[in-house]
Amino acid sequence: MSKIKEWKESLRLKPSRRTLWEAFFVAGLLVAATFFAIFWEVLRSERMVLFFVEQREALSEWSSVADSALSLFSYVGVELFFMFFLFPIIFWIGEKDAGKKSAMSLLVAGGAVFFIRQFIDLPRPYIPEMEIATPGNSFPSGHITQSIVAIGFLAVYYKSWIISLLTAFLVFLIGVSRLLFGFHFLDELLGGVMVGLATLYIFAKSISWLEKRVDLPLLFFFTLVVVLPFFLYFAEGDAARHSFLLLYLGGLFTGFIVENRFLKLIDIKRGIEKAYKLFLGMLIFCPLLILEINRSNLIEEGFSTFVYLTYFFLGLFVSLVWPTLFASIGRVMELILKKRE
Repeated sequence: MSKIKEWKESLRLKPSRRTLWEAFFVAGLLVAATFFAIFWEVLRSERMVLFFVEQREALSEWSSVADSALSLFSYVGVELFFMFFLFPIIFWIGEKDAGKKSAMSLLVAGGAVFFIRQFIDLPRPYIPEMEIATPGNSFPSGHITQSIVAIGFLAVYYKSWIISLLTAFLVFLIGVSRLLFGFHFLDELLGGVMVGLATLYIFAKSISWLEKRVDLPLLFFFTLVVVLPFFLYFAEGDAARHSFLLLYLGGLFTGFIVENRFLKLIDIKRGIEKAYKLFLGMLIFCPLLILEINRSNLIEEGFSTFVYLTYFFLGLFVSLVWPTLFASIGRVMELILKKRE
């Protein structure tokens, strides 16, 4: 059967439910983009930003706890959340494949945000009377885009509606917090949603195809090798923040490649062992978290090279060092118990 006949025959087939959902999803993005273009000036109103900032200040006066919770969600979606929370949990409970692909999706999402911002020169809100003036371009929102792609991919990977709903709820809270703190116009948040959903769709559709043809960890590792010098050389503003995350992902992929090719550690099956591994790993991670919090002080004191290497080690620790140490500790304990018997 010729290609043309195969194509004609495929048109006669009844589309699957999945195909219909995908068509509905793509059509929804196009409709959203159309409405976005029509109401762009309204969405990018400084008066609207000022209104939301005033609501946040009223909330702060009403409850300091609510204001602190809002601040916490404002930091979800940046490198701190992924480096010290999401990827350690995924890797240390034995979900290495999911962690690897989620890290790849984060790299793609970060790259999409960075390059779009180079072409769309839209600054953050500037409200002098409120003393809000954050430098740098901000369309689309990196917090929203990266959260949708990296966390949303886990929902796609596990085919879980629960994770999908949690992702949507988390993204909503992130968007509200960023809006109330005056870090973004509303159009930047909605733009982040559209870019994030489009990037997630393309990545999820292409990852299986790529996995059959190339060694994905090596591909992303060599991509980082090529990209990193550029970011390290122009490490200012957003580029500096991305360089820290890229170094972390470089360490993460390096550890995954070494473990997968040379060590091949046996995945833990029992839940209690996973809990021990995660709990002890997080305890060890605490000093590194303190180092991250003091990052700006270290840079000012001239230890930037040390800080850069620390981020690479953080990724290596998550994917290789701690899994190897935990496996070694378990082996030693088994030998001790056998000798006692």
